[in-house]
Amino acid sequence: MLIDKPTLRDIDKIKSYIHRHNDDMRCDLATHRRLTRIQIEEANYHSAQLELPVIALYEPTTTAIQKVQLRKIRNRIIENIQNAYQWAMIHYALNPPFIGCIAARVDPKLFQNVSEAPTRKDAVRLLGSYHIPTRPEKIPAALNTLFSQIETTPMHPVERAAYIHFHLLRIHPFSDSNGRTARIAQNAVLMYAHYAPVVIERGERDFYNALLDQAVGGYRERESQEIPSLEKLTQSELKFYNYIASKELISLEHIARILDKKQMSRTKHKTH
Repeated sequence: MLIDKPTLRDIDKIKSYIHRHNDDMRCDLATHRRLTRIQIEEANYHSAQLELPVIALYEPTTTAIQKVQLRKIRNRIIENIQNAYQWAMIHYALNPPFIGCIAARVDPKLFQNVSEAPTRKDAVRLLGSYHIPTRPEKIPAALNTLFSQIETTPMHPVERAAYIHFHLLRIHPFSDSNGRTARIAQNAVLMYAHYAPVVIERGERDFYNALLDQAVGGYRERESQEIPSLEKLTQSELKFYNYIASKELISLEHIARILDKKQMSRTKHKTH
């Protein structure tokens, strides 16, 4: 169990409520779809912001020309993320080529417009992290193991989404675009299972990165003791998975709250 049972129960209760609400009030289905689309746009916007030094836009030393360039870069990255997400929902599959194709669309300039991004050939050290990602020669086997586990292990959809998110970042299979690719894959899993997209906001960047780094440390600790990947998870791993679950809960509650307001407004209008 990756995520606390009470949290998963709350997630499923709100998801069921939203879908019952839409069944009872067909006109709110369009509202639900619009809200979900807005959340996806928010998720993709913040996913880009997590990777960019956007704070420079607000510094007095940044020139007008530099701000224009920063905005162009940001808009291009957001557009690429949105295109990659749309492709992922049309061609949904859980396997290494699927992930490579997402990465290629997240950063087409880096990957020279190939349809599937190649895995990296060099060892890397991530800035601010205490842990070295998977060695290049071990990446294909690590990806195959990841998706084999996903296929053979019973998981709640939110657990599956968080698991893919974490392990893609831990493996760090590509020379760049790993974070954006992992977050798109996560949200594709959630949306395919009719849940809501997770939005990790720009302001959570340091907290998110710290949780991730601690979770990788916990995973490495278990790995060194040869404890199977889904048995006796460390507290740091569980914290990361439950953080993603809490963000899913927030997304669903946001949809439910707005649908409630619309229903109350309609009911009030009918009584007058």
